[in-house]
Amino acid sequence: MLFWKNQVQEHRPKKYYDEAEPLYLKSKKLIEGQFGGMHAEYSTTLQNLATLYQLQGKYKEAESLLLQSLEIDKKTFGDTHPQYGISLQNLATVYQKQGDFAKAQPLLEQVLLITENSVGKDHPSYSITLSNLAALYQVPRQPEKSEKAWRESVELRRRILGEKHPDYARSLYGLATITFAKGQLVEAKSLYEKVVANYLEQIRENFPSMSEKEKGAFYAKIKPVFDTYQDFCVQYYYRNKQDPQATIVLKELYDIQLATKAILLNATNKVRTRILTSGDPDLIKNFQQWIAIKEEIVRYYSLSEEERKEQVVNVSNLQQQANDLEKALSSKSESFKSQFDQQVIQTEQVASTLKSDEAAVEIIRLKRKFEKDSVYYVGLILKPGNPTPDLIIWPYGTKLETRYYRYHRNTIKFRYEDSLSYKHFWLPLEAGLAGVRHAFISSDGIFNKVNVNTLRNPKTKQWVLDNVSIGLVSNTSEVYTNSQIKSASSNSAYLFGAVDFNGGVQVVGTTRSLARSYGFTDNVIPNLPATEKEVDEIGVLLTQQQWTSQRFKTVEASEDNLKKLDNPKLIHIATHGYFMSDVDLDDREGDEAAFFNNPLLRSGILLAGAAQRRAFASIETGEDGALSAYEAMNLYLDNTDLVVLSACETGLGEVRNGEGVYGLQRSFLVAGSKAVMMSLWQVDDVATQELMVKFYSLWLSTGNRQEAFRQAQIALKEKYSDPYFWGAFVMIGN
Repeated sequence: MLFWKNQVQEHRPKKYYDEAEPLYLKSKKLIEGQFGGMHAEYSTTLQNLATLYQLQGKYKEAESLLLQSLEIDKKTFGDTHPQYGISLQNLATVYQKQGDFAKAQPLLEQVLLITENSVGKDHPSYSITLSNLAALYQVPRQPEKSEKAWRESVELRRRILGEKHPDYARSLYGLATITFAKGQLVEAKSLYEKVVANYLEQIRENFPSMSEKEKGAFYAKIKPVFDTYQDFCVQYYYRNKQDPQATIVLKELYDIQLATKAILLNATNKVRTRILTSGDPDLIKNFQQWIAIKEEIVRYYSLSEEERKEQVVNVSNLQQQANDLEKALSSKSESFKSQFDQQVIQTEQVASTLKSDEAAVEIIRLKRKFEKDSVYYVGLILKPGNPTPDLIIWPYGTKLETRYYRYHRNTIKFRYEDSLSYKHFWLPLEAGLAGVRHAFISSDGIFNKVNVNTLRNPKTKQWVLDNVSIGLVSNTSEVYTNSQIKSASSNSAYLFGAVDFNGGVQVVGTTRSLARSYGFTDNVIPNLPATEKEVDEIGVLLTQQQWTSQRFKTVEASEDNLKKLDNPKLIHIATHGYFMSDVDLDDREGDEAAFFNNPLLRSGILLAGAAQRRAFASIETGEDGALSAYEAMNLYLDNTDLVVLSACETGLGEVRNGEGVYGLQRSFLVAGSKAVMMSLWQVDDVATQELMVKFYSLWLSTGNRQEAFRQAQIALKEKYSDPYFWGAFVMIGN
C-alpha cells in the first residue's frame, strides 16, 4: 500500500490533481480490500482523498468522504479520542470553505473540548483550535464569543510562547480586529501597534535568510495585517477628527507605509548592493554563480518542448541550487550592512528633505475591513518640515479600477477627449497640492496604470503636466535616501536601436517564427525605422557634451551585447516591448506553467533575432533575442543613472498592491538603475523619436533629468495635442 501513497503524495506539490485522483482511488480500493471498510487505515485513505477533492474545490465529494471517515473513527476510537477530533477538524474545514459556518461551529467547539480533555489547555493544539474558533465566531457576527476566545488565546500564547512568538502576534491581531469591529478603538489601536511592531521585527529577523521567492511568500501571509492596520488608522482618524491628537495616527500610517511599501523590491536591492560593494571576492563570485544558474534556467524554459527533450539537465535541481545559493548570499550580505543601510526611515526625515515648493504623496489602496466590495484609495500628502501628513480619499476604488480606468484607457486608444478622468483621478489630490510645484508620488493599485500628466481639467483646459512636476518613486522614503546618494562620475552611454528582429542568426528553414508568440499578427516582427534616427541623433548630442557613447544597431543590437554592459551611466533601448497575459499561458503545463507564472518572465524587450529560433539550441548556446524582465534583474547597473526603454508598453506588468508593477521597470531598478523611463501604451514611432531627442537635448544642457523630461513632453504636446503621442512615457526613480 505504501507505493500508492507515495505516488499520490508526490503529485500534491506539482498540483497534478487530475492525475493524482486515479492513484488515490486505486489506493482506496486496495486498502478496503485488504483491511475492510471499517478499518482505521481505510479511514486515513478516505481523509487523503477528501483532501485532494478539497484542493480541487470538490467540497461535496470531500464532505461525503469525511462523514464516512468520521463514522469509522467514532466506532474505532470513540468520540473523545484525539483522532476523532482530527476528523471533526477536517470536516469543519470543508464546511468553512463552503461558507457553512453554522455546521462548522459545533464541530470546532467539540474539537476544542476533546483537545482540552486529552492534552490540556497548555498544549499548542488547544491554542490553535481556540484561535480557529475565535476567527470563526467573527464571521457569523458573534463578537462576544469571538472576543472571549481571542483574549484566552492571547493570554495562553503570551504565557506559553512569549510575546515575540509569531503565534502570539496572530492572536493579538485577532483580538485587535474584533475590538475594532466592536468600536473599541482605543484598545484596538494599542493592540494593532503591538502587532505591527512584532511583524516588522519578524521581517527584520527572517528576510536575511530567505530567497526572494521565500520573502514574497512570507510577506504575502502577513501583508493583510498591515492592510487592516492601515484601514484602521483611516477609520480611527475620521471617527476622532475633532481630537487634535487624532492626527498622530496619520503620521503612524505614513511611517508604516515607508516601512512596507515596495518592501520586497527594496530588500532585493539592498542584498545586491551589499554584495557588490562588499569587497569580498568569494561572496561576489558566489553571486555571479547564482546569476549564471538563473540564466541557465531561463534558457532551458525558452527552448521548445522538442529542444528541451534533447537537453541532459535536471532543471529542478538547478532551481533548488539557485534558491539555496540565494538564501546563503542574502544571509552573508547582512554582515556588510552600512550604518546608513540600517536606518529605519521615518516621516520626519522625508519631510525635512522636501523644499518649500515640494510635497511627497503616498497613495495607498485599501479595503474596509468589515464591508464587501469596499476598495478605496487614500492619499497622504507630506509638506516640508511637517511630519503630520494631510489625508485625502478616493472613496469609490472599485469604480476607479474598472469603469473609470476603462474609460480613460479608451480615450487614449481611440483618441477622443477625456472629460471625466481629471475629476476621478486627480481632483481629490489637487486641493492638497496647492502651492506645490513638484510632487514626489508613490503610486499604488490602479494609479500605476494612469499617467496623471495626461489628465486635463475640462474647465480650464490645462493638463496636470502644465502645473505640477510629477516625480514617480517606488516609496517616498527615496526622497530622503536619494538625497544621500552621489551620482556616478563617468559619462558613458550605450544606445540600442534599428534592431534586426528577423534575421542575422543561423536558422533552420522549418523552424517556426516566434513573432506571433510576442503578440504580432504576422510571422515577422515589424521593424522600427525611426529608431535608427533616434539613436543616431542622441549619440551626436551625447558626443557634443563629452560623453562616451556606443551605438548597437541591426544584428549588433543583441541580447548578448546588452548583457555584457558593466555599469554604464545611461542605457537607451529603442525596440519593441512585450507582455504576455495569463491567457498566453494556457498551452503551458506543469513546472513550465509554474515557472512562467512569474510575471517577470512574461514581460520583456525584443532584440536581434527575436523572431527566429536558433539551430542547435541548448541552454549553453546563448541568447534567444528576447530579454525578459527576469533576466534584466541580473544586469550590472549599480552605477547607472537612467535606463530608457523607448518601446511599446514597457511599463506594463502585473500590478501587486503595495509593491508596484512586476515587470521591466522593477527589474531595471533591482539591477541597480537609479531611474527607468518606460511607456504605458503602444507608442507612435516618429513621435517617440522626437520626444527622446528633445529630452536628451534638454537634459544634457541643464543637468535636470526630471524637468527635462517634463519640458520635452510639453514641447511635444504643442505639436501633437493628443496625449496618445506625448503622454505614453513615465519615469520612475531618482
